Amino acid sequence: MTANGYAQLATDVLAQAKACGATEADIVVADGETFSVQVRVGTVDRLTKAREKRLGLRVFIGKRSATTSTSDFSRASLNQLVADTCTLAGAVVEDDVSGLPDAGHMAVEQPDLDLYDDTVLDTDTQIDWAKRGEAAAFATDPRVTNSEGAEFDSSSGRVVLANSHGFVGSYRSSNFSLSVSPIATESTTGGMQRDAW
Repeated sequence: MTANGYAQLATDVLAQAKACGATEADIVVADGETFSVQVRVGTVDRLTKAREKRLGLRVFIGKRSATTSTSDFSRASLNQLVADTCTLAGAVVEDDVSGLPDAGHMAVEQPDLDLYDDTVLDTDTQIDWAKRGEAAAFATDPRVTNSEGAEFDSSSGRVVLANSHGFVGSYRSSNFSLSVSPIATESTTGGMQRDAW
């Protein structure tokens, strides 16, 4: 689903919450992908890849509030989520400071914070980066004789936030990281030292 699709979904769920009795509500919808590979002494030791999506809803009924979440975006699931959240909000004790910020405090402009890099790395490339990182550690000094592994991680995702004041905002972000944990041995003393780069 596109960011516009998530924004419409968020708006629809908020309208449903209001119809269910909420005086205020806010919602976050997010999806993303993660990849991680660990290489140890030149061999792939672990590889994981995952995709997830989630929706979190917070409902206020007067000074009472409740929060729920789901990864099931089907209409039946969202209908139940809204009903359950409103029921929970009506059952808890009041909190005098509960509620959304005033509508006048909502952001009007949403600057691009440059959090997203659209670079796409295939699986083999990410494995190669991990292997190169570990190889570089071994090449620094002959006393580096072992390794607890090198890990390359990447992730990207999108978040949409909306509330019953009419605010709808979104952003995308991505992350790439490489870490290595080499082990050095001093041959004359037998001492060992591990570090992380």
